[in-house]
Amino acid sequence: MASEQMESGYADALRRIAECKAAGRRRLDLSCLKLTALPPEIEQLSALRELYLYDNRLSNLPPEIWQLSTLERLILGKFQASCRLGVAFMPLS
Repeated sequence: MASEQMESGYADALRRIAECKAAGRRRLDLSCLKLTALPPEIEQLSALRELYLYDNRLSNLPPEIWQLSTLERLILGKFQASCRLGVAFMPLS
């Protein structure tokens, strides 16, 4: 059951990313999807300014995050205690 929920969350994230790209939105909320990884498709959101990722099961952020040159706000919220943020503390703008 938990595996199905995680797969469902990942599929929902892919759908939201596709909708965001198609509409040219600047804000994307992937919160509360029980994600353990972000889809690499996130890097296609060239207009993205705000990304909400709180209350997921992420243990690190993928390199694609740092390719989002217009990203101004990254909201992590409840991030796993063992997470590796890498360069997450560098200014985003």
